[in-house]
Amino acid sequence: MYYGICHRELVQGIVFSKIAQGKMDFNQFNTQMQECLVLMGIVESDSLCSGPQVKEKEAGDVGRFLNRILGLRVDKQNWIFSYFTECLETAVQGAKKEGRYNEGMLDITAASVQMVGTPRQIFREAAVGNSTTRHVVLNIDRGISWGMALKRLKNHGGSHDGFYVSRRDTWGKKLYILATQKENSTHLFKIARPNTGVSSFDEENTELLSKYAPISKEKAEKHWTEQYEKAQTHCIHGPHCKNGSSCTVGSRCYNIHLLCGGIVTLMSLLESTISRHAAKLQLTKAESTVRVVRVELDNGERVVGIRYPQILIPLAENALQEQKMIENIQQTQIVLSNGLVASVPVLKKPEPQISKAATEPETAVSQKCLTRAITPPVTIKNFFKPIYKVSNDVPGVSRAEMILLDETPDESARLQENQQDCILKEYQMSKPSKSVSGVVNPNKGIKRTFSGTSNNRVTKKPKQGNILMSFAKQTSKKEEKDMKTSACPICNTVFKTEMSNSELNQHIDNCIIK
Repeated sequence: MYYGICHRELVQGIVFSKIAQGKMDFNQFNTQMQECLVLMGIVESDSLCSGPQVKEKEAGDVGRFLNRILGLRVDKQNWIFSYFTECLETAVQGAKKEGRYNEGMLDITAASVQMVGTPRQIFREAAVGNSTTRHVVLNIDRGISWGMALKRLKNHGGSHDGFYVSRRDTWGKKLYILATQKENSTHLFKIARPNTGVSSFDEENTELLSKYAPISKEKAEKHWTEQYEKAQTHCIHGPHCKNGSSCTVGSRCYNIHLLCGGIVTLMSLLESTISRHAAKLQLTKAESTVRVVRVELDNGERVVGIRYPQILIPLAENALQEQKMIENIQQTQIVLSNGLVASVPVLKKPEPQISKAATEPETAVSQKCLTRAITPPVTIKNFFKPIYKVSNDVPGVSRAEMILLDETPDESARLQENQQDCILKEYQMSKPSKSVSGVVNPNKGIKRTFSGTSNNRVTKKPKQGNILMSFAKQTSKKEEKDMKTSACPICNTVFKTEMSNSELNQHIDNCIIK
């Protein structure tokens, strides 16, 4: 098609009226086709004047052609695709006439198809799961009896239809055929023979009359039946054929061997076995070609498989065993850096042992883990709640209660009130000369202790008074005055001294939310 468009020629065998339908002449059509090839990138636009040339990589890629026509206008898509389908149909018809057409799957049509014996499983080493490969033997009877020949002649009523006899002897005897005119043709005939059935090739009228002569049904019946019966067990060469029973040329019945089931993973092995032994065993072209065969038995069962020579099946099984053996050896060997091959011992999988149940004693509860488990997590709302430090001798409140004050929100208010009372009593009862370092203003929030463990320290004995201690006392008193007035750390609002802790916490929470 590309060649015809580039050289302004119509492809041979195409009727232009089917494509153009009278809307344009061939020159206009060919000009549009050249424009399509340029737009599709198959032909360079600069080469239109000197003679367009199709790129070599684009010449036989049908998928790329169908892909690129989608970028054309709809009308141009219809024109070039109709031209492509006409070219394809013409090429298929020409291949069928010459006997070169391959449909990919071979349908066997015969007078009788029967299975010989039962299928045998082969290639057990390659079986995976339920997928198996079976060797099926079919007996094909392709001959046409005298009764079937008369029935076929009755269905065709052409002027030249009838029985014919060969003008020359073949292998010392005459051959008899039944010729019927092909449908929708005036010069082509279908040939049917008693031993091989209907031929796939057509015979022209002139060739038919040059090779065969017409004969009446009465004279043809005896010889047709004799040729039909002899072809059941012998080839066309006769009983003295040098190839013996292995020759099936012209025989009516023959066996065909199929491999059915899981064969996809074995295709490379089967093809390599054929290519290795085809010349040595003198296989025919049909035997050395792997073809998918589809056939229907006499009982209505359908069988699909690949045709494979029987003599090569044992060789293919041996090749599969060698391949598996090589794979096992390669898995147990490694190549060292110096080129030596070291074998790796294959370790057997240990048998699973059944574990016996054992009762272990209860483990003591860790106090640290228990405290961490029952301590609620710290959030933004409870982070700013104040906590107070008190000395170890504060009556009524333990140090553990003070550390976990903020971690137990249910009793927080009660503990805080008790703590405030204790701190005020201790502060009032203390003398002015005593240090007040152990007392903290309840209105001043200090850093919280997050650890759940107690950290009791022994109270140190106060040192003797000196000048430095007096300055320290005065400084501490000043700091105590400053601590009496507290402010919000967010909005700097000065809190009143009589505000409770709950009011302070509520004010800070509101500031955080705002």
